[in-house]
Amino acid sequence: MSIAERALSTSGEQIVLEDDVLTAFIASIRGRVMRPGDAGYSEARQVWNGMIDKYPALIVRASGTADVATTVAFARDHNVLLSVRGNGHNVAGNAVADGALMLDLSGMRSVQVDAATRIARVQPGANWGDIDRETQVH
Repeated sequence: MSIAERALSTSGEQIVLEDDVLTAFIASIRGRVMRPGDAGYSEARQVWNGMIDKYPALIVRASGTADVATTVAFARDHNVLLSVRGNGHNVAGNAVADGALMLDLSGMRSVQVDAATRIARVQPGANWGDIDRETQVH
């Protein structure tokens, strides 16, 4: 069974994405794309709330903003349900959905502090430990 047969649309209906469409999408991502059964898939779909047990159709572990933009555009263009995981701490478990394309931002943890302007730029996968480590210097 192709992974495309398990994808859900934004209205909750099953949709089919052709293999060549998926192949082109996967090739356009610099980060890692995981399907059910791939090494690391089970760990990547887990969130802090252990009661959440959902199975996305694909997981994109973004390596940067280009992967984020490409994934969001793909989901929009193909009407695929998209869920977004920052660092997996949302207690409701909204970061993962059955049949969705899950955009995993947990690897994007950069924190840059400009002490002169007192502005911190924080990537979406950062946690408080990342932020504290970089801001405590200043």
